Amino acid sequence: QALAQRRAGEVLALITGPMTISEITRAVCGYFKLLTHKPSRALRFERNIRFFVEYLVDRGDLVLESDRGVTIYCPVQKNGETV
Repeated sequence: QALAQRRAGEVLALITGPMTISEITRAVCGYFKLLTHKPSRALRFERNIRFFVEYLVDRGDLVLESDRGVTIYCPVQKNGETV
């Protein structure tokens, strides 16, 4: 459980503003050096990262917004405002 909490914090730190799941995935894969040319492996990385992103939404650290039909994840500041 401590590892999951730490990873969620690391993912949250990489979300610097409103970002799509693809942008978050690119940032996380770059940070952890999860580099691959195999689409199946890239999809597995995205699925695992999405788990942490959804956890952060459930916890209230991220909020969902929509921009022209695309879901955007926005970090919440300590005062409750989005970045």
